[in-house]
This record gives sequence, C-alpha cells and structure tokens, in this order.
Amino acid sequence: MAKKHKDYYDAECARLLAGKIAEVSPAFPAADFVKKLSPELEGKEFMDQQDTFAAALERYLPGPYPENLRLLHRILGPELQTPEGMFTHGYWLWPVGRYVERKSLIALRFFDTYKAILGNLRHDPVKFVQKSVGNNLNDLMKESPSHAREIIDAWESESPSKATEWIIRHGLRSLRKQKKPPKS
Repeated sequence: MAKKHKDYYDAECARLLAGKIAEVSPAFPAADFVKKLSPELEGKEFMDQQDTFAAALERYLPGPYPENLRLLHRILGPELQTPEGMFTHGYWLWPVGRYVERKSLIALRFFDTYKAILGNLRHDPVKFVQKSVGNNLNDLMKESPSHAREIIDAWESESPSKATEWIIRHGLRSLRKQKKPPKS
C-alpha cells in the first residue's frame, strides 16, 4: 500500500526538521521540540498535522518572525529540479510552508517581493505549482483584498496566459462564493 501524505508527518519528520534547524541555530531546543510535538501528531489528519507543526515552530523558533524566516531560509537546501522529488526529498518542507502561511500578513510586510515570487511562479508549467499560487492569491484576497487586487490587475494588464487566467480564477474562488445568491 502506498504511503499516504499524512504518514510522512510523524516523530521521524519532527526529528528531521528539528535537526535541520539545529544545524543552523544551535540554540534551537531540538530534543524538546521533538518530545513535545511527536505525541501531538498521532491520529491527526494531514492539515491538522501541518497546523500542529506550525504551532510548534511558532513556540520553539528563537526570534522574531523576520529573523525566523531568515533562519528557515538557511535550511532549505538546493532547489528541487523536478516536482517528483517533493515527497522523497522535500516532504519535511510542508510544515515550514504552513508556518509561513499562518503568518502570511507579516510575511507580506517582510518580503516586499511576495508579489514578485507569485508573479514568477505563475509561469511554472507544473499544475500543482499553479494551484498553489492560486491558493496563495485566494488567501491574500481574504486577508488583504487591495494587495491581491493589485497583483491581479498587474497580471491582467500583461495579456495573461491561459495558466495565469486559471490561477486568477482559482484565486478569486472564495470571493465568487461570497457573491453567489443563496439557493431557494
């Protein structure tokens, strides 16, 4: 039977992530992180696991959020060359992404280039990357509609590709759901 996504996020993943953080930040309490986090992961579904990891990172990372982002950037390693390597080599990054996502408004202030990052990723030919960009745009539309609208307007002014049009539609899906009249 194939391993499910949620099966990757256990005590072993906690040890792996803690070890990577401790390599770049020796003061990180890796053993305590693993000891407290591991039992909290048991029996949870995938997104609950991600939230549990993110909450643990919020509790245990040593500095203010911008400093923690710099620390986490140092553990990333080389860019994966193909999407196929995500769950064989990069699965441990998902909790890091969830941590950043939960702090996204702060991240937007810290990364003046969040807009540039999404702009570059919208050209990625891999569908799950495009879906991720759309999901980020959708989240941004909920948190900071004016910022999301600025990104969408810029993309639409550049004769968007079919992929970019799809990303925009995917990014606006929550807004469309809000505007639909209730069924009678």
